[in-house]
Amino acid sequence: GHLGREAARDVVYQRAKAEASLLIQRGMRGMHGRMRARQARQARKEDRAATVLQSGYHGMLGRHRARALRDERTRQEAALDIQRATRGWRGRRVYAVLVQRREVEREYRGLMATRVQCAWRCRLARDALIRAVEIAEEEAYLRNLCAVQLQTAARGFTARREAARRRRAVLPIQAVARGWQGRRRAKRRLEVLSQDSLFMPAHLMNPDAYDIPKGTDKRLRPRSRARPSTLPRS
Repeated sequence: GHLGREAARDVVYQRAKAEASLLIQRGMRGMHGRMRARQARQARKEDRAATVLQSGYHGMLGRHRARALRDERTRQEAALDIQRATRGWRGRRVYAVLVQRREVEREYRGLMATRVQCAWRCRLARDALIRAVEIAEEEAYLRNLCAVQLQTAARGFTARREAARRRRAVLPIQAVARGWQGRRRAKRRLEVLSQDSLFMPAHLMNPDAYDIPKGTDKRLRPRSRARPSTLPRS
């Protein structure tokens, strides 16, 4: 009986107690599970919100960075365009200056070449003219020399012919004059030798060396030396 009932009651109580503890544990575990799930959901929501916030912030930062990069790239491209345009303008200007300088140098070289050619051609022309003048002078000198020689030969021939003609004309006259002078000197010598006098002056000894004019004493007037004849001798 009674112990049995007490033991049964204890068993029931223990069974109820175990069931109650199980229920309490199940409730607590469910509550803890629900709390953890709620916390997990809240954490997920917070993570999702943080992710969304981070994504938005990162997207904003990325957009800012992208905008900054685009602006920087745009500035760089603009700077490159400006540099390209400036360098192109400078290059075209330098090329134009170089082309102009080359044109000036080409014109200057052409002018210098023309001047050198002109000077060289003038030198050649002057040399040719000087050579022609020298040749003309040599020819004129040779012509003059030939003419002089011909004139000399002709004049010499003419002079010799005239001298021969004069000589042929003078020889009879000289022969007559010398014969007359010889006869005169011989006559004087005969007159001197025919006189009787011991004193005979020198001009009487050599009457040919003295010129005694007519009407004077032959013994007192000596004559000068006879000049040689200018007529050509035969």
